[in-house]
Amino acid sequence: MGYRGGIMAKGDIVNDVVSVGNGGTLIYQPASGVEVIIFSLGMVNSANATVKFTDGTNHTVICEGKQSANNSGITKIGLTNTNYLRLQNDTGTTHPLGFSGIQSK
Repeated sequence: MGYRGGIMAKGDIVNDVVSVGNGGTLIYQPASGVEVIIFSLGMVNSANATVKFTDGTNHTVICEGKQSANNSGITKIGLTNTNYLRLQNDTGTTHPLGFSGIQSK
């Protein structure tokens, strides 16, 4: 499931919260030429989630597990159209996943 936001400008808040089914993903990929800094990632307490940085082919795990984003000490994740955010629901049921940040370019 991709980001549902509209046209943004530098300094605008970028965020979304989506109910994601088991094994499903929330992907946020900024438009070409846009850069975004993510400050917060969210999930419910009972949800297992994997937070990944991806180029669409290669994935690196930033953190995983229950409340992974909140417990990892992550303060900022820089995103571009080439390297973007992927939140994966690893639970057996549907849970909300979300993020919040700001467009920096």
